[in-house]
Amino acid sequence: MVESSIFLMKAQENLQAAQLCHDHGLHNACASRAYYGMFQAAAAILIARGFAFDSKKHLDHAQVQSLFANELINRRKIFQGRFKSYLYDAEFLRGVADYKTISISHTQAKRQMHKAKEFIDAIKKELHHDQS
Repeated sequence: MVESSIFLMKAQENLQAAQLCHDHGLHNACASRAYYGMFQAAAAILIARGFAFDSKKHLDHAQVQSLFANELINRRKIFQGRFKSYLYDAEFLRGVADYKTISISHTQAKRQMHKAKEFIDAIKKELHHDQS
């Protein structure tokens, strides 16, 4: 459970960083941090639900996304179906923000912040439900 708590803490830190970036007009950094917050929250709930990751390696983005969608949405129905696209869409925007010659707009960053908050809040609620 310790690993899960650490990833949730990192997710919340990245969400705060994304909000600060958004508030200061740093839309590319906002999109990037929002994605990492969502990714780390997904890792936290997966670990809490018994999925193991090699602690000597970096988390694999495709593996976390696939497990979250297939196991926690499709199979176990813990999260609503709309969350399936949230991680994929956020990673796409992060790729644009970090690696493309175009920039994330204010509207895209604002939308990404809303989705990241919704996603992370749903995972926090589920993790707190597990603890009670």
